[in-house]
Amino acid sequence: MPSKKAASKVKSAKPTRTSTAPHDPTASDDVLGPRRITPASYASRFRRTKAARKVARNKLPNSFKILYRSVRMLTDHWNIFGGVLLIYTLINLLLIGGFSSGTSL
Repeated sequence: MPSKKAASKVKSAKPTRTSTAPHDPTASDDVLGPRRITPASYASRFRRTKAARKVARNKLPNSFKILYRSVRMLTDHWNIFGGVLLIYTLINLLLIGGFSSGTSL
């Protein structure tokens, strides 16, 4: 059970004016104090992050180096590319050359 002193302190508290209460023109500022709105404190939820590191990128080779590499790949694997070319040529001659007629209008 609360003591009488604690109960008497709650009863004798002075009324205070809040910023949401309407202004009472009959009340004097001496009793309740001046009417002031306290600014709301703002805390951002966003935090600054560390800057992204720059990634070292390799330079692209020049056009002559690309040409050299492609020719070298063709010469190193000539049997594969030659076989594909031979099969394509035979199929082209059979299908396209066989269906065309020899006469020309």
